[in-house]
Amino acid sequence: MKIKNFSGILILFVGIILLLSACGKKEAPISVQDTQPFKSAIQDYLKSKNYGMDVSSFDDLAIGNDTSSATCKMEEAEKLYNLKVTWQFNFEKKDGKWTVKNHTVK
Repeated sequence: MKIKNFSGILILFVGIILLLSACGKKEAPISVQDTQPFKSAIQDYLKSKNYGMDVSSFDDLAIGNDTSSATCKMEEAEKLYNLKVTWQFNFEKKDGKWTVKNHTVK
């Protein structure tokens, strides 16, 4: 009787551990190859607007056929202040090249 209770508790404990370990998995990081065309589009956009900002990192990237979006950490281009802000970019594909349609500051 004690062995059955022990094995039941052990199975329950292992099940809970497996469930908890599966909950904390992170998505794979965004590859540089995926971000490069979008980073170029952002740099062109920033230059055209004379913003003086640069992409520090990509937090999220959703790629579609003709439209895409990205959430990026932005920093000032001279990198003097080490401050980063989050911007959301929306892209559209024109003549096979990604361009920034608009952005919002989060």
